[in-house]
Amino acid sequence: MSLFSALFPPADVVDELLDALAPLRLAHPRLRWVRPDRWHVTVRFFGEAEPADQLAALLGLAAPVVRLRGSGRF
Repeated sequence: MSLFSALFPPADVVDELLDALAPLRLAHPRLRWVRPDRWHVTVRFFGEAEPADQLAALLGLAAPVVRLRGSGRF
């Protein structure tokens, strides 16, 4: 199984992004746009792994502080 961790933006952020992207979506209707409910920021890609094997290493760790800067795509 391909395993990754991700952050999903809150609904108000998705709404703002939808508004900001509206002109691009209209200008490029032939592109296959991902549904907004699937938008996410990938934090880490683990590759082919079993979830239980990866999650055990996270037990007892404090939640990270996340700041976004820049962006990318694949």
